[in-house]
Amino acid sequence: MPSEIVNRTVTSRPRHAVPVVFLDQSGQLGGAELFLADLAQACARWSRVLLLEDGPFVDFLRERGVFVETIALPADAKQLSKSAGISSMLQVAPQFLAIYREVRRRLEGANLIYCNTPKAIVLGGLVAWLTRRNLVVHLHDLLTDEHFSPMNLKLLGFFARRAGLVIAHSKATAETFAATGGKPSVVEVIYNGFEPSHFARPANFSQEALRAKLGLPSGLMFGIFGRLTRWKGQHVALEALRSLPGVHLAVVGEALFTEDDRAYRDELHRVAEEPGLQGRVHFLGFQSDVTPLLQAMDVVAHCSVAAEPFGRVIVEAMMAGTPVVATRGGGVDEIITDGQDGFLVPPADPAALALAVGRIMQNSELASKLTTAALDSARERFCMEKTVGQMHQLLKDVVNVK
Repeated sequence: MPSEIVNRTVTSRPRHAVPVVFLDQSGQLGGAELFLADLAQACARWSRVLLLEDGPFVDFLRERGVFVETIALPADAKQLSKSAGISSMLQVAPQFLAIYREVRRRLEGANLIYCNTPKAIVLGGLVAWLTRRNLVVHLHDLLTDEHFSPMNLKLLGFFARRAGLVIAHSKATAETFAATGGKPSVVEVIYNGFEPSHFARPANFSQEALRAKLGLPSGLMFGIFGRLTRWKGQHVALEALRSLPGVHLAVVGEALFTEDDRAYRDELHRVAEEPGLQGRVHFLGFQSDVTPLLQAMDVVAHCSVAAEPFGRVIVEAMMAGTPVVATRGGGVDEIITDGQDGFLVPPADPAALALAVGRIMQNSELASKLTTAALDSARERFCMEKTVGQMHQLLKDVVNVK
């Protein structure tokens, strides 16, 4: 409803001063948002950000000198999930109509609309289609029925196919776009970028001292990082822990979005209190800077039970100098070469995960070999300067700015 739309403007720069608007649905700090923050900072002179939710992401952008505004999605529209069907969508259609009008008003003067998340693709794509403006779609998700309902897939595919440029952050993501009928000729695969210096270990690094500073136990420990949601597979890590006596597990992340996620979080806490696990699982919640925790682990586990579009934390762990065991599938297979710079295991296989984690923990020479190769690979392929430079140039070419 129009009366439910709430705004927050963080700077006073006039909207008409910039030709590019980045549109994102979230006020939280997810992987897509962290990438957008780096890109928006690089393009700050001729762009602004419009978010469909208030939250920590607003201040994160502001600290980087990025112009940002927010529009609050009505509650029901905000809760609409990737698995929502046509009946749920029809129920919130009046709210989406109201928010569409406000989004269209806020996008006045924009030469290019850059949509960074699914709801942004639908709303921004609709505005671009009806007003005949340049549209860029950045796909951070695999367009498959593992991740989206049939109706959501149709909507996302419809608007993505009308973009003049589609950015995919992995070849796997690009392939799912092509499977919806998208033209490969409009796709650019650009991997997420990271700043190597942010993850570098200091010369006097001591894992024991770092653990003490963070309040973590000494001894062997592996960690799983990411939003607490079933498809991220934290339960798989807990099951693997049963086969690793004396080992501790750090669970870093929080249930950020849905009731299902919060119920899953509660389930994890209950499992962690079971005999054999009690006292060995450490829930550390959301962390704005995960680098110290990555460096404090003996192994970082990635346990997604569905194919991962990219796998941001995998690259972060590689740059932090910590060995990685990750689930096969999707963009993960483009990051890790099994046995060379990490280990790959089948999805939803606690036994295979425990075996790989244990193998690294029991062989320091193997751990060192994996981390050295991983660090070299990550710095060469996923450097922030390279990624943002590619993105920056693409957008400059579209809007013809200097």
